[in-house]
Amino acid sequence: MDSLAACIGMYVIGYCKNTGLDTENLKINIDWEKRLKEKPFYIKNINVAIDLPNADVGPRKDALLKVAHSCFIHQTIKANPEISINLT
Repeated sequence: MDSLAACIGMYVIGYCKNTGLDTENLKINIDWEKRLKEKPFYIKNINVAIDLPNADVGPRKDALLKVAHSCFIHQTIKANPEISINLT
């Protein structure tokens, strides 16, 4: 989940720099719930909280969330890519 948080953070920082929003003390918190009652086990849901304590996001909230949702890793997870695992 660290890679997802880092990706979202990079997109958020880029947006904030372009719009003049303060990113000092930015935090991206991720929490997830596992499905472990029956196989296959997997992550059931992922919750991401973006904390920009020094920025007045105001009317930019929707745009900022749209940018966060466009993170490359988020989009990859949503696309449910085929994963090939090999032993070499």
